Amino acid sequence: MTPVPGSERWPLGYRILGERFFSTPDGFRGALQSMIEQHMLESPAHDLPIRFHRDLQYKAGSRYFHLRSRNMEHRVLDDIAPISVGRLIADGNCTLSELVIQVAADGKTLLEVADLLDQLYMAGLIEEDLDDRFIWQTGDWTTSRVQGVKHAGSRTGADCADSH
Repeated sequence: MTPVPGSERWPLGYRILGERFFSTPDGFRGALQSMIEQHMLESPAHDLPIRFHRDLQYKAGSRYFHLRSRNMEHRVLDDIAPISVGRLIADGNCTLSELVIQVAADGKTLLEVADLLDQLYMAGLIEEDLDDRFIWQTGDWTTSRVQGVKHAGSRTGADCADSH
């Protein structure tokens, strides 16, 4: 599990990354290691859509863009390519590879785009929640669990579309 801002999708303020079953300490270590390798990536996946976290509001500016959440605001320079990298990410229609190909006019731009994407990812601004296997969490089971918790507590949260 990992904390996320409470939303309709994740009403309890966490999302489930995966499940593993184990019966021994070695099995636990192996399960934990496989989840780390699967979910704690050093960069965004090249073949999945790249977009900002759902709780961030994108606002374009001149040569920069703003990302706002409930508690934080980021101002990001967006002047490394003739096309707005921020707008492409906000639209959410490109994979990382498609975005880089679309905006990187030359080798220098390619490195600058890669650096910007890396900085955004390391700052935790790029969505990683692209796996819906555990979306059942928002169904009736979650509602009944939330009600149960409340009850117990009373006794004692652009372009690239052409390629799809």
